[in-house]
Amino acid sequence: MGSTGIKEIVTKRGTYIGRVEKETGTCSFLGIPYGTAARWERAADVKTTPEVKINACSYGPSPWQDIVQEDYGIPVEMNEECLNLNLFGRDLEQTGKTVMVWIYGGAQVAGNNIGCKTGSGEALFDGKKIVENNSDILVVVPNYRVGIWGSVNLSTLNGFTERYQFSNNLARLDIVQCLKWIHENIEAFGGDKNKVTLFGQSAGSANISSLLLMPEARGLFKRVICESSFAMDLSLTSYQDSITISDEFFKRLHVKSVEEAERLEAKTLLRVQNEIIKHSMGGTPIFSGVNSKLFSPVIDNAVIPENYWDYFIQTGCCGIDFLGGTNEGEYDQQFERFKEPGKWAEAKQMLLDHCKAKLDPLHGGREDIISLYAENEKMARTDFDAYRDLKNDIYLRMGALSYGMIFAEQGSSSYLYYLALQGTGRGENTRCPHGAEIPILFMKDSAADEECQRQIRNAWYDFARSGNPNGEDNKNFWKQVGNGTLNTMKIGKAFVMTSGVRLRDASLLLPLMKEYQECPAFKKICKRFIKIN
Repeated sequence: MGSTGIKEIVTKRGTYIGRVEKETGTCSFLGIPYGTAARWERAADVKTTPEVKINACSYGPSPWQDIVQEDYGIPVEMNEECLNLNLFGRDLEQTGKTVMVWIYGGAQVAGNNIGCKTGSGEALFDGKKIVENNSDILVVVPNYRVGIWGSVNLSTLNGFTERYQFSNNLARLDIVQCLKWIHENIEAFGGDKNKVTLFGQSAGSANISSLLLMPEARGLFKRVICESSFAMDLSLTSYQDSITISDEFFKRLHVKSVEEAERLEAKTLLRVQNEIIKHSMGGTPIFSGVNSKLFSPVIDNAVIPENYWDYFIQTGCCGIDFLGGTNEGEYDQQFERFKEPGKWAEAKQMLLDHCKAKLDPLHGGREDIISLYAENEKMARTDFDAYRDLKNDIYLRMGALSYGMIFAEQGSSSYLYYLALQGTGRGENTRCPHGAEIPILFMKDSAADEECQRQIRNAWYDFARSGNPNGEDNKNFWKQVGNGTLNTMKIGKAFVMTSGVRLRDASLLLPLMKEYQECPAFKKICKRFIKIN
């Protein structure tokens, strides 16, 4: 590593002391506190002034979570006081910079603003390489609370008061708190508070898209790039389901009051959280009536209104630019052990367990949907392939299409992608998995085709700059969703513009979505884009 120097930036919230690499000119400010919060309480501003000097040369603590592979993650202190951000930039005297805010994933129970080690031992979410090549961009990566610290319903415990009324959506409100810090302080780093783009993957993308359902988040960002998860249907939790989940959690802890729960050690909370996670995916009576992922955004009518989908269509999407999509082989790895034909029945059963609310007639699903879906592409895929596609579609792709249609219908910029990279170190017969784009965006992937990587990065960064992924060189190459057409960029060895991907599958599955069934305005929008019987 080259030699480094010190860089000081004075803001309304303090004088931050970061590091500058003399060889590249890139600056890093690490562990900047953007909020403070007691357990299960909403974050508040950090009480500092411009005169206070804050060392921002080392990573701050991460949120509490289970470390599955201790030799894989960078060891960082875990602490409930974890609301800090990392900021990367170059030529900070330059003003008007685009601000890209990365929201990490982790199934709502893991993740931090460092990411995992790469082959060279670097932090994955280190934005120095991005800003080294794009001096007009700042990259901000915040921590936010995950798991039971970021989403738990305390309303059934004795001692519940207004202090805890937002406990179901603290993870989302932490992101709002970060965005407020950005609005107040980013100009000191050369950033433009009116050119903020949120980008994130998996649970990070679900949290970004949930901000579009939250009135309080309006005006805090201009663009969103949502990768592989969307706040709708299975990725949203009903208020009643949040009570069911929390009741099981506190029953296992043997506590009946908020005061008792607050006294418990974080390690105890984490142990019980891990216990209930094991029962959250099909086949167990504990959560048989819960149709969402645990700790997802909750329709609590305090942060996310009960009429969230109408609000999104009428207000939440307005004036916001959208780019979103999914990968071809998102959850394929879950089916890997069933790939031999003799085990396909087991693959189907796992699919039913995971998607019971949509596919299992005992839980309200359609009895014939799996066979109808398999017939759609009979010549192009086996039944096993259909099972894989079906889970990927229900959990993720229908969300991407839904958001794309709504943005387009309301006149916002709307671009869809379908990532179909193969090979690139994963085997020629392996479809593009969940998260494959992350090391490409952070310039840490050494396996994928370099030209393809360059095009992906340029599209994402150009969209953040202007709301158009085409950039200045090729303004009409990537077509927007609109005029009743689900234009989708299929990204493999080359960029191929299509009028939609597997639309016959979508015509079967969109009517299964909760929002389609309950929101007449959304149903009309869908029918303008997809032929639905």
